[in-house]
Amino acid sequence: MSQNTTKPSPASPPWGLFAGVVAVFALWFAWFELIHRVGMQQIPADVAKLGQLGDSFAPLNTLFTGLAFGVVFWAGWLQRQDLALQKRALDAQETELQETRKVMARQTFESAFFQMLRVTRELHAAIRVGHEMGAEAVSTLARDCSPHLSDAPGTAAGPGVENLRDEVARRFERDIYARAHGTLGPYFRSLYHVFRFIDDQIAAKVLDELEARRYANIARAHLSAQDLILLGGNCCSARGAGFRKNVERFGLLKHYDDETSEAVARRCYAASAFETVEETSVPR
Repeated sequence: MSQNTTKPSPASPPWGLFAGVVAVFALWFAWFELIHRVGMQQIPADVAKLGQLGDSFAPLNTLFTGLAFGVVFWAGWLQRQDLALQKRALDAQETELQETRKVMARQTFESAFFQMLRVTRELHAAIRVGHEMGAEAVSTLARDCSPHLSDAPGTAAGPGVENLRDEVARRFERDIYARAHGTLGPYFRSLYHVFRFIDDQIAAKVLDELEARRYANIARAHLSAQDLILLGGNCCSARGAGFRKNVERFGLLKHYDDETSEAVARRCYAASAFETVEETSVPR
Protein backbone atom coordinates (compact mmCIF):
# COMPACT_ATOMS: atom_id res chain seq x y z
CA MET A 1 0.00 0.00 0.00
CA SER A 2 1.64 3.20 -1.15
CA GLN A 3 1.37 6.51 0.61
CA ASN A 4 1.65 9.84 -1.14
CA THR A 5 4.00 12.01 0.86
CA THR A 6 4.65 15.61 -0.12
CA LYS A 7 8.22 16.56 0.64
CA PRO A 8 8.40 20.10 2.08
CA SER A 9 10.61 22.54 0.23
CA PRO A 10 13.81 23.42 2.10
CA ALA A 11 14.23 26.97 3.35
CA SER A 12 15.57 29.46 0.78
CA PRO A 13 19.21 30.62 1.14
CA PRO A 14 19.61 34.00 2.90
CA TRP A 15 20.21 36.02 -0.24
CA GLY A 16 19.51 39.26 1.63
CA LEU A 17 22.18 38.50 4.21
CA PHE A 18 24.70 37.66 1.49
CA ALA A 19 23.88 40.88 -0.38
CA GLY A 20 24.33 42.87 2.85
CA VAL A 21 27.71 41.28 3.50
CA VAL A 22 28.86 42.05 -0.06
CA ALA A 23 27.63 45.67 0.21
CA VAL A 24 29.42 46.22 3.53
CA PHE A 25 32.59 44.69 2.14
CA ALA A 26 32.39 46.95 -0.95
CA LEU A 27 31.90 50.07 1.19
CA TRP A 28 34.78 49.05 3.47
CA PHE A 29 37.06 48.46 0.47
CA ALA A 30 36.16 51.84 -1.06
CA TRP A 31 36.75 53.58 2.26
CA PHE A 32 40.05 51.79 2.77
CA GLU A 33 41.21 52.82 -0.72
CA LEU A 34 40.29 56.40 0.00
CA ILE A 35 42.19 56.46 3.29
CA HIS A 36 45.16 54.71 1.67
CA ARG A 37 45.43 57.26 -1.10
CA VAL A 38 45.11 60.18 1.27
CA GLY A 39 47.73 58.60 3.53
CA MET A 40 50.12 58.17 0.61
CA GLN A 41 49.81 61.85 -0.26
CA GLN A 42 50.11 63.07 3.33
CA ILE A 43 52.36 60.68 5.17
CA PRO A 44 52.02 61.34 8.89
CA ALA A 45 55.19 62.38 10.65
CA ASP A 46 54.36 60.32 13.65
CA VAL A 47 54.23 56.58 12.93
CA ALA A 48 51.87 56.11 15.90
CA LYS A 49 49.19 57.88 13.90
CA LEU A 50 49.32 55.03 11.38
CA GLY A 51 48.55 52.62 14.25
CA GLN A 52 45.59 54.72 15.19
CA LEU A 53 44.46 54.53 11.59
CA GLY A 54 44.58 50.71 11.76
CA ASP A 55 42.66 50.68 15.02
CA SER A 56 39.85 52.49 13.31
CA PHE A 57 39.07 49.22 11.48
CA ALA A 58 38.33 47.31 14.74
CA PRO A 59 34.56 47.91 14.61
CA LEU A 60 34.56 46.62 11.05
CA ASN A 61 36.37 43.45 12.16
CA THR A 62 33.76 42.92 14.86
CA LEU A 63 31.01 43.36 12.29
CA PHE A 64 32.51 40.78 9.96
CA THR A 65 33.00 38.33 12.83
CA GLY A 66 29.36 38.63 13.76
CA LEU A 67 28.30 38.21 10.15
CA ALA A 68 30.49 35.12 9.79
CA PHE A 69 28.95 33.61 12.91
CA GLY A 70 25.47 34.31 11.53
CA VAL A 71 26.32 32.62 8.23
CA VAL A 72 27.68 29.55 10.07
CA PHE A 73 24.56 29.42 12.25
CA TRP A 74 22.30 29.67 9.20
CA ALA A 75 24.21 26.91 7.41
CA GLY A 76 23.85 24.64 10.46
CA TRP A 77 20.14 25.35 10.65
CA LEU A 78 19.71 24.56 6.95
CA GLN A 79 21.60 21.29 7.43
CA ARG A 80 19.36 20.36 10.34
CA GLN A 81 16.26 21.08 8.25
CA ASP A 82 17.62 18.94 5.43
CA LEU A 83 18.34 16.04 7.83
CA ALA A 84 14.81 16.32 9.23
CA LEU A 85 13.36 16.14 5.71
CA GLN A 86 15.50 13.10 4.92
CA LYS A 87 14.36 11.37 8.13
CA ARG A 88 10.71 11.97 7.32
CA ALA A 89 11.25 10.61 3.81
CA LEU A 90 12.97 7.49 5.21
CA ASP A 91 10.16 6.98 7.74
CA ALA A 92 7.58 7.19 4.96
CA GLN A 93 9.53 4.68 2.87
CA GLU A 94 9.83 2.33 5.87
CA THR A 95 6.07 2.52 6.50
CA GLU A 96 5.34 1.81 2.85
CA LEU A 97 7.80 -1.09 2.88
CA GLN A 98 6.13 -2.60 5.95
CA GLU A 99 2.72 -2.34 4.31
CA THR A 100 4.08 -3.98 1.17
CA ARG A 101 5.59 -6.80 3.21
CA LYS A 102 2.29 -7.31 5.03
CA VAL A 103 0.36 -7.57 1.76
CA MET A 104 2.91 -10.00 0.34
CA ALA A 105 2.83 -12.10 3.53
CA ARG A 106 -0.96 -12.29 3.33
CA GLN A 107 -0.85 -13.32 -0.31
CA THR A 108 1.78 -15.97 0.46
CA PHE A 109 -0.33 -17.31 3.33
CA GLU A 110 -3.50 -17.51 1.26
CA SER A 111 -1.72 -19.29 -1.58
CA ALA A 112 -0.18 -21.82 0.80
CA PHE A 113 -3.43 -22.22 2.78
CA PHE A 114 -5.59 -23.13 -0.20
CA GLN A 115 -2.86 -25.36 -1.57
CA MET A 116 -2.78 -27.22 1.75
CA LEU A 117 -6.57 -27.56 1.67
CA ARG A 118 -6.35 -29.03 -1.80
CA VAL A 119 -3.73 -31.56 -0.72
CA THR A 120 -5.85 -32.48 2.31
CA ARG A 121 -8.88 -33.13 0.11
CA GLU A 122 -6.76 -35.31 -2.16
CA LEU A 123 -5.56 -37.32 0.84
CA HIS A 124 -9.16 -37.62 2.02
CA ALA A 125 -10.13 -39.03 -1.36
CA ALA A 126 -7.26 -41.53 -1.08
CA ILE A 127 -8.43 -43.04 2.25
CA ARG A 128 -8.96 -46.73 1.59
CA VAL A 129 -10.74 -49.53 3.47
CA GLY A 130 -10.91 -52.74 1.49
CA HIS A 131 -12.38 -51.83 -1.87
CA GLU A 132 -13.88 -48.56 -0.61
CA MET A 133 -12.15 -45.22 -1.03
CA GLY A 134 -12.66 -41.60 -0.11
CA ALA A 135 -15.95 -40.52 1.43
CA GLU A 136 -17.31 -44.05 1.20
CA ALA A 137 -14.39 -45.47 3.18
CA VAL A 138 -14.68 -42.67 5.76
CA SER A 139 -18.39 -43.40 6.21
CA THR A 140 -17.62 -47.07 6.85
CA LEU A 141 -14.93 -46.24 9.40
CA ALA A 142 -17.14 -43.66 11.14
CA ARG A 143 -20.04 -46.12 11.32
CA ASP A 144 -17.80 -48.74 12.93
CA CYS A 145 -16.15 -46.15 15.19
CA SER A 146 -19.35 -44.81 16.74
CA PRO A 147 -20.38 -47.88 18.81
CA HIS A 148 -16.80 -48.45 19.98
CA LEU A 149 -16.75 -44.94 21.43
CA SER A 150 -20.27 -44.91 22.82
CA ASP A 151 -19.80 -47.83 25.22
CA ALA A 152 -16.44 -46.65 26.52
CA PRO A 153 -16.48 -46.67 30.33
CA GLY A 154 -17.23 -43.38 32.01
CA THR A 155 -20.02 -42.19 29.72
CA ALA A 156 -21.90 -40.78 32.69
CA ALA A 157 -19.56 -41.36 35.60
CA GLY A 158 -16.49 -43.36 36.51
CA PRO A 159 -12.89 -42.75 35.44
CA GLY A 160 -11.53 -39.26 34.92
CA VAL A 161 -11.20 -37.60 31.53
CA GLU A 162 -7.61 -38.78 31.02
CA ASN A 163 -8.55 -42.41 31.62
CA LEU A 164 -11.55 -42.00 29.35
CA ARG A 165 -9.37 -40.55 26.58
CA ASP A 166 -6.91 -43.42 26.98
CA GLU A 167 -9.70 -45.97 26.58
CA VAL A 168 -11.16 -44.20 23.56
CA ALA A 169 -7.69 -43.95 22.01
CA ARG A 170 -7.00 -47.63 22.63
CA ARG A 171 -10.24 -48.72 20.94
CA PHE A 172 -9.78 -46.28 18.07
CA GLU A 173 -6.21 -47.44 17.42
CA ARG A 174 -7.13 -51.13 17.56
CA ASP A 175 -10.44 -51.21 15.69
CA ILE A 176 -10.37 -48.21 13.34
CA TYR A 177 -6.93 -46.68 12.75
CA ALA A 178 -5.19 -50.02 12.24
CA ARG A 179 -7.53 -50.82 9.33
CA ALA A 180 -6.50 -47.78 7.27
CA HIS A 181 -3.40 -46.34 8.91
CA GLY A 182 -1.54 -46.12 5.58
CA THR A 183 -4.03 -43.57 4.21
CA LEU A 184 -5.75 -42.29 7.34
CA GLY A 185 -2.48 -41.19 8.96
CA PRO A 186 -1.37 -38.82 6.16
CA TYR A 187 -4.86 -37.31 6.05
CA PHE A 188 -4.89 -36.49 9.77
CA ARG A 189 -1.34 -35.12 9.65
CA SER A 190 -2.18 -32.87 6.71
CA LEU A 191 -5.36 -31.66 8.43
CA TYR A 192 -3.37 -30.93 11.59
CA HIS A 193 -0.87 -28.79 9.68
CA VAL A 194 -3.66 -26.76 8.06
CA PHE A 195 -4.92 -25.52 11.44
CA ARG A 196 -1.46 -25.19 12.91
CA PHE A 197 -0.53 -23.04 9.90
CA ILE A 198 -3.47 -20.74 10.65
CA ASP A 199 -2.50 -20.53 14.30
CA ASP A 200 1.12 -19.69 13.44
CA GLN A 201 0.04 -16.67 11.39
CA ILE A 202 -1.28 -14.94 14.52
CA ALA A 203 2.14 -15.11 16.19
CA ALA A 204 3.72 -13.91 12.93
CA LYS A 205 1.23 -10.98 12.86
CA VAL A 206 0.08 -11.91 9.37
CA LEU A 207 -3.47 -12.51 10.67
CA ASP A 208 -5.31 -11.11 13.64
CA GLU A 209 -7.56 -13.27 15.83
CA LEU A 210 -10.76 -12.61 13.86
CA GLU A 211 -9.10 -13.29 10.50
CA ALA A 212 -7.62 -16.55 11.80
CA ARG A 213 -11.09 -17.68 12.88
CA ARG A 214 -12.49 -16.97 9.43
CA TYR A 215 -9.84 -19.10 7.73
CA ALA A 216 -10.37 -21.84 10.32
CA ASN A 217 -14.08 -21.79 9.47
CA ILE A 218 -13.24 -22.22 5.79
CA ALA A 219 -11.12 -25.27 6.58
CA ARG A 220 -13.72 -26.63 9.01
CA ALA A 221 -16.39 -26.44 6.31
CA HIS A 222 -14.53 -29.20 4.45
CA LEU A 223 -15.10 -31.68 7.31
CA SER A 224 -18.13 -33.94 7.10
CA ALA A 225 -19.97 -35.37 10.11
CA GLN A 226 -18.17 -38.67 9.47
CA ASP A 227 -14.80 -36.90 9.41
CA LEU A 228 -15.57 -35.42 12.82
CA ILE A 229 -16.27 -38.81 14.39
CA LEU A 230 -12.88 -40.07 13.22
CA LEU A 231 -11.20 -36.81 14.22
CA GLY A 232 -12.70 -37.06 17.71
CA GLY A 233 -11.31 -40.56 18.17
CA ASN A 234 -7.90 -39.77 16.68
CA CYS A 235 -7.24 -36.70 18.86
CA CYS A 236 -7.80 -38.70 22.05
CA SER A 237 -4.59 -40.62 21.34
CA ALA A 238 -1.07 -39.47 22.18
CA ARG A 239 -0.44 -39.10 18.46
CA GLY A 240 -3.30 -36.60 18.12
CA ALA A 241 -2.72 -34.71 21.39
CA GLY A 242 -1.14 -31.76 19.58
CA PHE A 243 -4.10 -31.54 17.23
CA ARG A 244 -6.56 -31.61 20.16
CA LYS A 245 -5.50 -28.07 21.13
CA ASN A 246 -6.65 -26.66 17.79
CA VAL A 247 -9.78 -28.83 17.80
CA GLU A 248 -10.79 -27.00 20.96
CA ARG A 249 -9.35 -23.65 19.84
CA PHE A 250 -11.24 -23.45 16.55
CA GLY A 251 -14.41 -25.37 17.51
CA LEU A 252 -13.80 -28.14 14.97
CA LEU A 253 -16.40 -30.50 16.49
CA LYS A 254 -19.22 -27.95 16.31
CA HIS A 255 -21.08 -30.03 13.73
CA TYR A 256 -20.46 -33.34 15.52
CA ASP A 257 -23.69 -35.13 14.71
CA ASP A 258 -23.67 -38.59 16.20
CA GLU A 259 -25.97 -39.18 19.17
CA THR A 260 -24.40 -42.57 19.86
CA SER A 261 -20.90 -41.30 20.66
CA GLU A 262 -21.52 -37.60 21.37
CA ALA A 263 -21.74 -38.04 25.15
CA VAL A 264 -18.27 -39.57 25.26
CA ALA A 265 -16.86 -37.00 22.83
CA ARG A 266 -18.12 -34.12 24.96
CA ARG A 267 -16.38 -35.58 28.01
CA CYS A 268 -13.09 -35.94 26.12
CA TYR A 269 -12.96 -32.35 24.87
CA ALA A 270 -13.47 -28.86 26.25
CA ALA A 271 -16.83 -27.22 25.54
CA SER A 272 -15.14 -24.83 23.08
CA ALA A 273 -14.56 -27.75 20.69
CA PHE A 274 -18.33 -27.89 20.08
CA GLU A 275 -18.96 -24.17 19.78
CA THR A 276 -18.49 -21.90 16.82
CA VAL A 277 -15.51 -19.62 17.26
CA GLU A 278 -17.69 -16.49 17.02
CA GLU A 279 -19.66 -17.58 20.10
CA THR A 280 -16.78 -18.10 22.49
CA SER A 281 -13.45 -16.61 23.39
CA VAL A 282 -10.93 -18.78 21.63
CA PRO A 283 -8.52 -20.41 24.12
CA ARG A 284 -4.81 -20.08 23.46
